[in-house]
Amino acid sequence: MVSCEYGHNIEGDYFVFLHQGYSLENHAKTVENEVNLTSKIHRIYPGTPRHGLYYYAQDIDKPALEGIRADIVVDMIECNRELEIDNLEMEDMVISEDLDL
Repeated sequence: MVSCEYGHNIEGDYFVFLHQGYSLENHAKTVENEVNLTSKIHRIYPGTPRHGLYYYAQDIDKPALEGIRADIVVDMIECNRELEIDNLEMEDMVISEDLDL
């Protein structure tokens, strides 16, 4: 499952969630024919009682993404998204020095 429907996605950047109790090492071995995860993973997040470990990978092309998706231990893949901020002037975000706080 890839969740990329909303927001401005950053092409090739993904968060990959593994099933609870599965190791990144085994996952990397399973997908090694499609992608060398060692050069793609930029951050690893530990598992919690609510979900297994997940990682952030960059520069993932379509064949590599399909290989990652095909691994049965992958629960979900989320696209990395650009942060969106409403169009505010910088001065609107700074508290005026004239205010007595």
